[in-house]
Amino acid sequence: MIDGATGIFRALEEALKNGIPLLDAHFLQNINREKFNEILNGNIEIPLLDERVKCLNKAGEVLLKYFNGSFMKVFEAANGDAIELTNLFIKFFSSFNDYVTFEGEKIEFHKRAQLNTDMINYRLAKRGEKELSNLDKLTAFADYKVPQMLRKFGILKYTPELATKIDSYEEIEAGSREEIEIRATTIWAVEEMKEVLRPRFPQITARQLDDHLWSLGQTKSPDDKPYHRTKTIYY
Repeated sequence: MIDGATGIFRALEEALKNGIPLLDAHFLQNINREKFNEILNGNIEIPLLDERVKCLNKAGEVLLKYFNGSFMKVFEAANGDAIELTNLFIKFFSSFNDYVTFEGEKIEFHKRAQLNTDMINYRLAKRGEKELSNLDKLTAFADYKVPQMLRKFGILKYTPELATKIDSYEEIEAGSREEIEIRATTIWAVEEMKEVLRPRFPQITARQLDDHLWSLGQTKSPDDKPYHRTKTIYY
């Protein structure tokens, strides 16, 4: 069984192979929950299905309104710069504008915006094309698998109360102090790891460490502690 993000990617790839126009902005603008659920073809209804459909509808609307219905126009507007591309996602697509206000301060995570940029760069590199500039300025992509791995290796430690909640599969509310601190310390921990490793690997970046930690998390071990559960569109 394929689950998580990998399962979604596989379902979307199959839909494209079967002629479903997922790359067409008009189709995205008008797709409904029944059609999207049919495309995903899972053994359960995916969590936050309505919210995900709204994200697709909004993406189609934005592409038609500002980019002549073409995602390539978004890519071209970034002029090959990873930060510019990330900022375009954040500015125009509300589902990528991942921030919270905490004690009067705006805290920006932008996990999916940065990850989207990183994944685009991965495809460019795989095709032998020029990679994006400023990739080293991306932070870790703060979600749930990376902190799980950081905890496993003793880099990230939770208070007994928070550890009990996570290990009991108790939901950690999106935007709560606990969730904000998990995500913020994930980013900071990866930055610290980067600095420790830099003497041996001068070109190491946060996104590379994130990718490595996430990949480790795909190999499940019986003694692994659970990852924190949060209902959010931003992971």
